[in-house]
Amino acid sequence: MYLNNNIIDQRLITNFNPLEQFDVYSTLPALTGLSTIFSITNIAIFLTLGLVILIISMISLRSLSIKPSRWSIALETLFTSILGMVKDQLGNEKENLIFFPLMISLFIFIFLSNILGMIPYSFTATTHIIVTIGFSIAIMVGVTILGFEKYNTEFFSLFVPSGTPIPLVPLLTFIEFISYTARSFSLALRLSVNVTAGHSLFGVISMLSYTALVASSTMITKVVIFTLPLLILVPLYGLELVVAILQAYVFTLLSISYLKDVLFIGDH
Repeated sequence: MYLNNNIIDQRLITNFNPLEQFDVYSTLPALTGLSTIFSITNIAIFLTLGLVILIISMISLRSLSIKPSRWSIALETLFTSILGMVKDQLGNEKENLIFFPLMISLFIFIFLSNILGMIPYSFTATTHIIVTIGFSIAIMVGVTILGFEKYNTEFFSLFVPSGTPIPLVPLLTFIEFISYTARSFSLALRLSVNVTAGHSLFGVISMLSYTALVASSTMITKVVIFTLPLLILVPLYGLELVVAILQAYVFTLLSISYLKDVLFIGDH
């Protein structure tokens, strides 16, 4: 029996893949006859869950009582922080503050998606580049449309740095255009890679600890091997919580910055 269990443990260790936690799979059986066109995946469930929590947060903020609670104070602090970011980048003009609801919604949704992934045996939607690049491309397309709406053909002056010599205009225009279009990919990759790296490290350390625990033969070594990883994983978990907040903040801040570049082309 011991040999059989050992063989099973070795197979589990051999087949371990730290990226397996990011697999997208159907969580519910596909409906009969619709299996090729309809299924409910784990990524869809967690994105929907994040959206539901976002809507509940927005509704709860509007129905706050006069006496503040810890929840209301936390939400008001968050809203004040994001509003400060918008004002610092775009100014206090009313026509620019209309972008605040978009930015606060973006921050909360990404933050919730990151935090939900910290729950054991859950799923982190923002580890998938298809999700993050969907956010970033939507932002850049919207920003570009706003630029054309406000400046018409003068929007193309964004790709020509002021004071550029005439012979260098074609080259610098091409470079600026590539830099502008690359923003979508850099914005998406920054979020996806940072979240994926932390979760992968967590999985690798956990599996190495499990491997050492299975290989140990005495109770003392088992206790030591069980305790030492906890001293690493607990601070690492706290670090990942900070990363979840920080990446949502950076994504929102860069989105506001890209919006500023388009709304104030004349300042470049």
